[in-house]
Amino acid sequence: MKEQINKIRDYFVSMAMYDGKWVVAVKYPPKWVAYSSDDQTIFVNQDDKNDNIWWYYAKDETIEIDDIINFVDETVQTNIEAIKKVELFKLKASELKRLFNDENMSFSRLQKLRFVFDDKVVAKPVKEKHQPKAAPTKEEIQEHDIFQPETATEATETAQVKEDNTQPKKRQQKQNKEENKGLRAVTPVEMSQSDIDNLRG
Repeated sequence: MKEQINKIRDYFVSMAMYDGKWVVAVKYPPKWVAYSSDDQTIFVNQDDKNDNIWWYYAKDETIEIDDIINFVDETVQTNIEAIKKVELFKLKASELKRLFNDENMSFSRLQKLRFVFDDKVVAKPVKEKHQPKAAPTKEEIQEHDIFQPETATEATETAQVKEDNTQPKKRQQKQNKEENKGLRAVTPVEMSQSDIDNLRG
């Protein structure tokens, strides 16, 4: 545990169990970006009272504290690399500016300027942030479920078999619906600021 926390010691604020799930608070420098995990198992909320404090919390009890710490470390490294890229860009832009300001450098010469790497670098595909998957449309469902037999006779027989097979399922669904009548589905919610205040003490 201590070794894991040491990975993010420069940013670590606190950790706790809340409602059976791990919560980790960290403090990032201004303008740093925090984001939830792509698989939506670890979420993050910005503190309303301190913009530099971020609260990471697990989706459920199956997420270990190491998972959250590793994800925080990944976020730290992502921000550090972004800063290094900006610094490198400024340096290269300055070098380019000096080159264009050189009176001995002709326009025709500058037209031949090319940007090359010392070694062959294959550009990595841009990693897309997780977006909630939209519900399938009626057309997509129909396209996915459609079955096209080779003959019209087979289509009729297939439809009849499908209808017969669905009857027991429909009766079971109706029975379950009656048994569950009055029950309310529970959906996951994000941590509220009051939850954060309770953890802060």
